[in-house]
Amino acid sequence: MNILNKDSSLQARNEGDYPKIAIVYLLYYHNESYINNLVSALKKITYPKDKLELVIVANNHEKDGSFVHYINDAVMPLSGIEIPHTTLIANQENLGFSAGNNQGANWAVENGFDYVFFHNNDGFLALNAIEPLVETLESDKKIAIAQSLVLLYPETDLVNSIGNSFHYLGFGFASGYRQKIKDIELPKVKEVDYASGAAFMISTELIKKYGAWDSDFYIYHEDLDWGLR
Repeated sequence: MNILNKDSSLQARNEGDYPKIAIVYLLYYHNESYINNLVSALKKITYPKDKLELVIVANNHEKDGSFVHYINDAVMPLSGIEIPHTTLIANQENLGFSAGNNQGANWAVENGFDYVFFHNNDGFLALNAIEPLVETLESDKKIAIAQSLVLLYPETDLVNSIGNSFHYLGFGFASGYRQKIKDIELPKVKEVDYASGAAFMISTELIKKYGAWDSDFYIYHEDLDWGLR
């Protein structure tokens, strides 16, 4: 498992050679501001849009209901035009983090995508986030997962995770949390104990081989479990 924080050299490829990436984006009720931020980023993303698929998994809320209507009105008309082609999976209940993300992962596997990029809904997607992850995974097939450098918001000079680590008591934690990014010297690729579920990429071949998220983990520590596998 690796984390990468520098620009890639994928620009040297022909556009037709780029791997197909499914961006799995799990939403809960009334996350209009989050989806708007994502749409803004996807309009300007540097990876070829025709090699991307946005897979929105919308978990319903038992009391507050669904906001699928907002996605249909504000996002779907942009699909394949201003943003990558978009697929919406609308659930009738809140399945939780793991089971919801699994729906997106399964869709990517069934539709012949090369990689899946999981991105938390409250994160801001960097315009060049995809290329370094793809380059890292393609450079060495022994690498299982590539994680993005994750910064805090609005304190974007501070780290959220430079890869997660194991505590000797058995729990996992975000390495580098709240350290100033300017004070950390990172190599292009850094081996870590396990990747933060906030933003990482994995190949569909590994999902087929080892399975995806364990849905028994409704929320939290599911990324640690997957990393151990």
